[in-house]
Amino acid sequence: MTEKNIVILRIETGNPSGVVRYIQMLTEGMRHINGIKVHIICLNTSLIFPELEVMEDRIIANIPYPSKSKPLRNEIYWLTKYFNVISDLISPYLKDRKQLIWHVQELLLFKLADILKSSLGGYTLTHLHIIPWKLSLEYNESQFRKQYSQWLNNTFNLINDNQLEKIAYPLSDRIICVSYSAMKHIVSAYGIHPDKISVIYNGMDNTGITLQERKHGIPEILFVGRISREKGVICLLNALNKVFNRGYFCKLKLVGQCTGYMSTHIHKAYKQLNIEILGAVSFNELKELYSANTIGVIPSLHEQCSYVAIEMSMFGIPMIVSDVDALSEMFEDEVNALKIPLIFDEDFGLELDEEKLADAIMRLIDDEALRLKLSANAIKNYQERFTLTKMIDNTINVYEQLIEQDNA
Repeated sequence: MTEKNIVILRIETGNPSGVVRYIQMLTEGMRHINGIKVHIICLNTSLIFPELEVMEDRIIANIPYPSKSKPLRNEIYWLTKYFNVISDLISPYLKDRKQLIWHVQELLLFKLADILKSSLGGYTLTHLHIIPWKLSLEYNESQFRKQYSQWLNNTFNLINDNQLEKIAYPLSDRIICVSYSAMKHIVSAYGIHPDKISVIYNGMDNTGITLQERKHGIPEILFVGRISREKGVICLLNALNKVFNRGYFCKLKLVGQCTGYMSTHIHKAYKQLNIEILGAVSFNELKELYSANTIGVIPSLHEQCSYVAIEMSMFGIPMIVSDVDALSEMFEDEVNALKIPLIFDEDFGLELDEEKLADAIMRLIDDEALRLKLSANAIKNYQERFTLTKMIDNTINVYEQLIEQDNA
């Protein structure tokens, strides 16, 4: 059997993300699969000189990526020039490899994959971890409101103007999405045939996970993720204000990156609440938090196949999640989570229904039987849909389809 050579193309910025978590899971899961070698091409924003090494016949290439360079950031011409230099540097290490699959983790890197494919052969596989237009909520909210309004009305002229998407989707030999909402985006906005797209949910290994009895006392609510508006933190704090004003006392633990501005705002605007901002923590510390806290909340205003949601499910923490994007697909309301709708207004934008979020928090605080039901069903949901084995099996199936399509 000819060995498959999977080349992961990624960007390293030093910040934790779902993409970083996915690559970690993918490489761990593929490590002991017979007939597959996984290589890494990583564009690193902190490097000055390239670093290439061969480890157990696997190529690990760390390449400097000056992300603040305006020509590279804004002009496809100069980006292509730079990618040609990278291709010349890496090609000698991969030139004799067969059954190459260029597995692209960032849309920015598709052009590099296409150049490498032209030089060395193989197949391009684009992995979409986000819905790009939704990122405008973070840096241009007025644009986001216009785009969201269009999306609701099935028009796309403000959505389908992303140059990276225009290049990557048509030229990719295959596309993996981590949700059906992302697949719908590609099909509706860019006219890509659904047969070209596979939906594979993210997965995790639960080896070494020990479930513990949750402690009693003051209810503790856990948020994990970037502590920012688009992750729904402000909506959560507003809902907890309502909970506090109705006589409920609980503690909120915020885990994740938090700017100094956001930290100051939270402590000034919500001083009556019991809030602990823990910042970024290790996964061992996260395990303790998942095991000990009363309720987990994922109030995101947009979200794909969240690793936090998978982790919380794995540990059986009773969850409240926003009814949006992949979270809508991952959970069933009243069965393995409580789902909270979003409210959109063209003038005021997108928000979580804070009244319903407050009601859900109070309900879970009061109802131990409901917490136990959601906990047991969340674990079952993880075991049936979000294991690492399932993710790896589905991914290998896509690799095999790519190679077999030329032999058909």
